[in-house]
Amino acid sequence: MPKTDFWSPTYWTNRFSTEDHFEWLVQTEYLISLVEEMFCSKAKEGKANILHLGCGSSTLGTQLQARLDTMLCGRRAQVVDADYVDPPAFVVSAEEEAKVPFMKVNVLSLESLVSIPPMSQYLSDGVVENGWDFVLDKSTCDAISTSPNLSLSFDGNQLLPSDPVERMVYNLSKVTKENARWVSVSYSPTRYDFLPFFSGPSPEKPESVETHNGPSRDIPHRRASVFGWRVLEKRLIAMTSVPDGRRIRDGAQERIVYEPETGVWMYVLERI
Repeated sequence: MPKTDFWSPTYWTNRFSTEDHFEWLVQTEYLISLVEEMFCSKAKEGKANILHLGCGSSTLGTQLQARLDTMLCGRRAQVVDADYVDPPAFVVSAEEEAKVPFMKVNVLSLESLVSIPPMSQYLSDGVVENGWDFVLDKSTCDAISTSPNLSLSFDGNQLLPSDPVERMVYNLSKVTKENARWVSVSYSPTRYDFLPFFSGPSPEKPESVETHNGPSRDIPHRRASVFGWRVLEKRLIAMTSVPDGRRIRDGAQERIVYEPETGVWMYVLERI
């Protein structure tokens, strides 16, 4: 069976030429309700900037913006759809696109991430003056994980991770505000095991505890703080199974892919 390069822009360009709409892993209403709860629980000063990363042919961004526009918790928000290829032109109407702009960005390139609003500048000491308050991705992390290891490069004196998921995590830490939230949905139960896991106080454990799930896959002794995030929550939210197989089109070729039952995991990460 030919390998599907989910990390490749060519794959998605070909796919979007025939696909008008697809929601990965979970339906939008689940994530919208979760973001709505987080959104209203945080401070209400200023406009919240929300990055929907790897939007593809999903309508999550426009539906989320519509919901937040009607909320009465006293805070405004701007959702931005982003991907590294153009989405299908017929996913949303011109009116919806005007409310939720699309920006082409490569999450594996820090230069690309800092070139789009709301980032007005990137300071070498790591201070983000203007950044994202929320990040959302549905299986973008999974697509990125299929990429080959990246070439070695530096951000100032900092050696960047060569593992693609770790590079994505590092890069996003540079364009998000302190205490920002990232809701990431993934097939993998170990997707962010290289990050510390924060367990809040409970009746059994009155003190908050931060533990390490496991070593970095890239450099075993790398301190997790380098990545700028910790895991606040990890939850199994669904099981997926397609008994009759899933029809996949790669350009002119079409095939049926059979998949075992797979868990769908939701992670809530906090920028530290």
